[in-house]
Amino acid sequence: MPYGLSNDIAVKFQEYFGISVWDYWDKIFGFDIVKFDDFLRPPDDISIRDYITEKYSKDASDFIANLVSLSPYKGWVTKETK
Repeated sequence: MPYGLSNDIAVKFQEYFGISVWDYWDKIFGFDIVKFDDFLRPPDDISIRDYITEKYSKDASDFIANLVSLSPYKGWVTKETK
């Protein structure tokens, strides 16, 4: 899997949100939370994290928090990027 994400992460993202993580992953900058926010469209009075928790689950919210903290070359990496 290119750009530092494992297949497990891509599968889990698909399971949580029904879309491909690759639409929101930049090979230089990592996860594009602004683009993902455009997909989610949370109400103005709620944070993205709270919205994901309410609509999907706490696990999905924690998953996104971890994904945001990754760079393409650290964190959940594949063997190819180590």
